[in-house]
Amino acid sequence: MLTSCLVICLLLPLQVAAKVKHFFRSYAINRHKMTTLTPSYHAESYSPDDNRYDLRQFLYNARWPWQFNKIDYAVSLIQVYIFRMAGGMIEMQDGK
Repeated sequence: MLTSCLVICLLLPLQVAAKVKHFFRSYAINRHKMTTLTPSYHAESYSPDDNRYDLRQFLYNARWPWQFNKIDYAVSLIQVYIFRMAGGMIEMQDGK
């Protein structure tokens, strides 16, 4: 029971980190596509979807080195915390 909980607790932060990294990598790769408009939009005098006031950056470094290193560091801290908590639980079970 304890080992299955430990595996689930360890995999969950890794899975969340992988999904977050995948999202931001895909966002960085595809962000520039959101700034292009079709000719039909250019022909209109007003469009609620125009991007004139969208001041977000549209070219990103898709590797996100600083941000992904921080995510990896946070995951490692969580894993160390889980290992320490699991060690305490194992000691408590052995004492009974």
